[in-house]
Amino acid sequence: MANPTGQVGNGVPQAVAQPGNSIAAAPAINSSIPFPEQLKLTGNIKENVDNFRDSFEIYLIASGLEHRDERVKIATFKAALGLEARKIFNLWPLQPNEQDTVAACLDSLSRYMVPQKDVKLARYEFFQCRQQCSDTGETETMSHFINRGRELVKDCNLGALEDEMLRDKIITGILDVNLRKRFIGEQNLTSAAVINQCRTEEATKAELERNNLLQPGPSMQVVNRIGSSKKREKKCAFCGRTYHQKLTDCPARGMVCNFCKQKNHFAAVCRKKQESLSQHRPIKKTSSHKEGQVHSVDEEPSDLEEDCKIEESVDSIQYLYSINHSESSMLKGSIVFYDVNKHPVNVTCIFDSAASCNVIGKKNAMEILGTNNLRLDNQQAILKAFGGSSLKSLGRTVIDCNHGGGQYKLVFHVVGFDQPPLLSKNTCLQLKLIQVCHTVCMNQPLSSAKKILEKHKDVFRGLGRLEGDVHLEVDDTIKPVVQQPRRIAVTMRDELRQTLVEMEQQGIIVQQKEYAAWALKRPHYQMPTIDELLPELSNAKVFTTVDAKCGFWQVRLDEESSKLTTFWTPFGRYRWVRMPFGISPAPEIFQKKLHEAINGLRNVKALADDVLIYGCGETLEEAIHDHDANLDAFLKRMQERGVKLNGDKINLCQERVKFFGHVLTSSGVQADPEKLDSIMKMDPPEDVPSLLRFLGMITYLTNYLPSLASVAEPLRRLTNKHEPWSWNQEQQQSFDQLNCP
Repeated sequence: MANPTGQVGNGVPQAVAQPGNSIAAAPAINSSIPFPEQLKLTGNIKENVDNFRDSFEIYLIASGLEHRDERVKIATFKAALGLEARKIFNLWPLQPNEQDTVAACLDSLSRYMVPQKDVKLARYEFFQCRQQCSDTGETETMSHFINRGRELVKDCNLGALEDEMLRDKIITGILDVNLRKRFIGEQNLTSAAVINQCRTEEATKAELERNNLLQPGPSMQVVNRIGSSKKREKKCAFCGRTYHQKLTDCPARGMVCNFCKQKNHFAAVCRKKQESLSQHRPIKKTSSHKEGQVHSVDEEPSDLEEDCKIEESVDSIQYLYSINHSESSMLKGSIVFYDVNKHPVNVTCIFDSAASCNVIGKKNAMEILGTNNLRLDNQQAILKAFGGSSLKSLGRTVIDCNHGGGQYKLVFHVVGFDQPPLLSKNTCLQLKLIQVCHTVCMNQPLSSAKKILEKHKDVFRGLGRLEGDVHLEVDDTIKPVVQQPRRIAVTMRDELRQTLVEMEQQGIIVQQKEYAAWALKRPHYQMPTIDELLPELSNAKVFTTVDAKCGFWQVRLDEESSKLTTFWTPFGRYRWVRMPFGISPAPEIFQKKLHEAINGLRNVKALADDVLIYGCGETLEEAIHDHDANLDAFLKRMQERGVKLNGDKINLCQERVKFFGHVLTSSGVQADPEKLDSIMKMDPPEDVPSLLRFLGMITYLTNYLPSLASVAEPLRRLTNKHEPWSWNQEQQQSFDQLNCP
């Protein structure tokens, strides 16, 4: 007998065949195809949405559901989402055309759920993309590097330039210098041709390696000469000498590199030194001048790393926003240059914050210097514009200038056509022609948040009081001890007397005639930790932090408990009416009271006496609106409960704040750079106690290194009392991975 509900075993609805129903002719659903996994709402949301969409589209085709009615497919789509994701989907302001087909529903996931990436940040990540090479010499495959570039360029919003920019990024990002030189010399290259040649080259080298015709590793990227083949002796990566079976035998262990000043290697094998030499970066020099100090301003370091400069016809590649372009839309300003006779000349220059070098036309340079014989060096470069065009410079020249009271020697790449002086970002920053704004000040949101503070200004005045009196319990198992009165210096007695009078007037302490001896029990209250809160903060974009004013003093003690806090002064005995600092149960009691005060408030968290208010949303504007509503509700609650806040310690409406050892940002929770720096500065452990100190430090990385336990296993093994101390290559590799998070 047929199932009247029309469902198969995996819960997917099937159409029930009815006489005259066209659906009856549709193929049956294949119930053996596994149902897609639910959409995950944690981690990388964009990746989760892409994976879910791909899985669901495959399921539609494989199961035969694609031939069913749209209502059936949409119902299956909602079932596949899962309960939590479906709740979010149902709240979206979808238009009718966004929900009448399953394809439109899938498109809405990317539109409403995936956060929009900042174009400037996306382009920065794309331009920084390089083929990777690990410390062990393993090189990232061409396919993996190209796929990373393809994924990054999608968010750059480059339009018709996307293919050209991907081509240029592959050329400048590959490690094989000879292949890069070959690409530069070819004309009319497409990204497809570049990708095909890269993969062919990689496959050819891999085949040669398998047949022992080519030594693998980074050394194959540049061929300086052809000679007889000899078997290379394995060298130690830390000292450059014959390989040691144990790292403890290495003479570089504990030594300081003369180049980078880091420990445990010699300058002869220093990677930073090798990178510096391979890039041929120009050295900035400072020379004396009769009018003061003269600074040499050169171009920024080139992205093209050369290993054999003599064989190169091009010394570097420099990038410009525009060249030989209309000046109407460019930022310009007047700079004082000097001709060959040291006479000042006012010249209008173009400020190009996207350029990596200074550029000037040959004719323009000769007019400024007042000479027909322009001296050029032989440092030629390929100048690449943002639009993809490129040209070769004639060489470089130096022109003196004066700006802001400072004297500078500007290094220009000279071109053959008319080009007014174009100054690079590096030059503009050194001459203070432009300033870089690292954070955007949200004037309007900040003003809105300040109005909320002004509305609840009483929360920041006076001494508050949390609801309810606290009763302290005495631990009868501990023998009471009477401490001897502490002697107070005569010079401090007047100040102490005044403080006691003020505290008594505020109702914090009262005089006490009787003695009291006690030992307090700690309450059974589990204080929350920052690690418990971090997952909830991953989607927050705007933050405010504030401290409770004189936190413990806002908790009132009952009379019996107050007598237990009696203390001696030269002016008599006093007891605390408000909970004092220093008693063992104070942190737990205050934390519990504060949590009771904020209970039920949305996006408000408290640790110790610090309170965090944050806002979430798909956009920054939505997050700010949510933040302001949460801040207003929090201040209103504090005013109702009599809690006072410290107005001097408030970080209002920020996109980046430090909170209990972590950095909360609009793009997610990040590790504190100061803590990471402390870890990176630690030397390799020499015994079990120093190893335990290091392992204690790296527990901070638990939230940022999911594989922390497995990476640290060789080190934790040495803490076993039955394990002999033996620091080998396995332990050193584990330490290096954890020492450079």
